[in-house]
Amino acid sequence: MSQQSHLVALIFVVLVSLLSASRCADSSQKITVTGSMLKGKRRLTIPLSPEHAQKFKNLHNEAENALPSMNAVLTPASISYLQSVFQPIIIKQIQEIQLDDIQQEIDTPIGKLGVNLSNLKMNQFDIKDIQVSLAEGQGMTIKVNNAHAQLSLDWNYRRVHSPHLSDHGTADANVGSNTQLLMTAKVVPLGNSTTLDITIPSFDMDIFQFDLHLHGGASWLYNIFISSFKKAIVKGIEQSLHDNISDIVQKEARAVLSTINLNMELLPGLAADFSFADFIFHSTGIVSEHVALVKATGKPVFPDSPPTLPSVYQPKASDMVQLFLADTLFNSAGYSIQQLGLVQYIIGNNILPEWFPIKLTTAAFCFFIPKVCTMYPISKDMQIAIVSGSAPRMKFDPSVGVETILDLAAEFQVINGTLDTLFTLDATVVLDSAISMQNGTTLVAQFTMKNMTISLKDSEIGSFDVSILGSFMNSVINYILLPLMNIFGQKGLEIPSVQGLTLLNPFVGVLDRMLVISANYKYAPPQ
Repeated sequence: MSQQSHLVALIFVVLVSLLSASRCADSSQKITVTGSMLKGKRRLTIPLSPEHAQKFKNLHNEAENALPSMNAVLTPASISYLQSVFQPIIIKQIQEIQLDDIQQEIDTPIGKLGVNLSNLKMNQFDIKDIQVSLAEGQGMTIKVNNAHAQLSLDWNYRRVHSPHLSDHGTADANVGSNTQLLMTAKVVPLGNSTTLDITIPSFDMDIFQFDLHLHGGASWLYNIFISSFKKAIVKGIEQSLHDNISDIVQKEARAVLSTINLNMELLPGLAADFSFADFIFHSTGIVSEHVALVKATGKPVFPDSPPTLPSVYQPKASDMVQLFLADTLFNSAGYSIQQLGLVQYIIGNNILPEWFPIKLTTAAFCFFIPKVCTMYPISKDMQIAIVSGSAPRMKFDPSVGVETILDLAAEFQVINGTLDTLFTLDATVVLDSAISMQNGTTLVAQFTMKNMTISLKDSEIGSFDVSILGSFMNSVINYILLPLMNIFGQKGLEIPSVQGLTLLNPFVGVLDRMLVISANYKYAPPQ
């Protein structure tokens, strides 16, 4: 959650099925009624909208066999919260269901009757108690206790054989049930896309109350043998509920899933791929694994493997959602930026602020390197061409925090009709990188200089002591490059999430080779 993005959709589907007390089976499924017990097994595959399928088409691509670079974990506290959010919404939707008409033939003391039930309405639906627990490696165990519904309907019958007696009237029923089911879910590939596969390997419903009262016609007579009606009516109503609630599950799941942006364009030709990799059930939470790599169009995928990500961060285990972000997510961004040749910058006198201590002229550099005056007795303007020698990278270490490492080459050029390169410095720059959450959705970074080492790579003016340019290079990094980097750092990286979800009081911590974000959240479902 998301933050745990996709998992909110998963839990929503889980809770929809839970609160409906329905199996949502295929229309061809056989439902056996034995006494007051309804039993069934089913598999539900929710078809994704074309827009949603397009978002997930990168699943199992180049990174098919790679470890995920992001885990989103919903803790038991999150599941309890989502239950409280969705329960009144689902109850309201169930109450608005228009149940299908039911036609049954039943044997009665007065012969076989063709019974028609119409205008079925659920006037009240309430759930007294829900218990949700997680089974390691299996799924989610859900117990719904004391679910009650009040139904109203019209009835009529016609005796199948002569004489064709008939009658009609109204009826009301009070239904009470206890339900227990085990639900599992996972992301599976489907062609070039994916689908959400939800399995209910076990389902038991115990209808402990079914009070049916007929009104109108000779209802005083039919109430004597009303037990003959009950099994047929229970079966028909359950099947009708199944069809309607199946539609609710698919509609609401699509509404939630369609708000998740798992493929984000960062720059032209550069995108972050957060495609689903897997769903895993642990006793400590539900884990959603994501590819989580930045990729450049038409370029190789970042080759390094991420560390194994944990499923829970114990010091903050009471929070609702936890995100584990591997260093490979951030370093794939640097790798892809390097491939696109985006790390290059020209610094001229027009860039330097008025107060800058040294101007970019050959006369100014004569003070440091006298041979420059020999080559250029008349002062010429200069510029510095800064390029990245290797991909920028980030290092996560709990003992020192987050460091960003830049390997730069700085060419000092004289503008002399053409560009004459005087010398090139290699610079390794280490930046302290303070990462935080902004607006509960975006990771932002603030960079400050930590240290820098410089060396002479090549020179047209011979060897010289590069330490004399240390202060100059330090000023270039601090006053020219760092402000630019902080502009992009504050723009940040948006973490995929469902619409309406906002993290509350997020804690951002540094682990070995990864970040952890632990938080509570609030969620406003789509209207």
